[in-house]
Amino acid sequence: MAALRTLPPDQRAVLVLVDMLGYPVADAAAVLGISTGTVKSRCARGRARLLPKLAHLRGRAAQAQPPNPPRVPSATQGTQELGNQAVTGRVSPAEGGGDPGL
Repeated sequence: MAALRTLPPDQRAVLVLVDMLGYPVADAAAVLGISTGTVKSRCARGRARLLPKLAHLRGRAAQAQPPNPPRVPSATQGTQELGNQAVTGRVSPAEGGGDPGL
């Protein structure tokens, strides 16, 4: 919290909304009355300013939790989901895909 208080208010506001409270960028932009690009740039600048102040915590976090091993799909496993679209390129009907013949 002390490191966060060192940021300019505009950068602090977007970081609290996006990184701490989990608001989507578009929602944070609407709350603050600014564009999504401004939210993104303020987040990037704020994170860059916080990095040197919080870098010492990175070592402790790495020791506390071992990193998750990368997930590798097996040959018998269907498709691995990536966001809304599967690796196969198929999109569900709910996402605007479906059978083109219908």
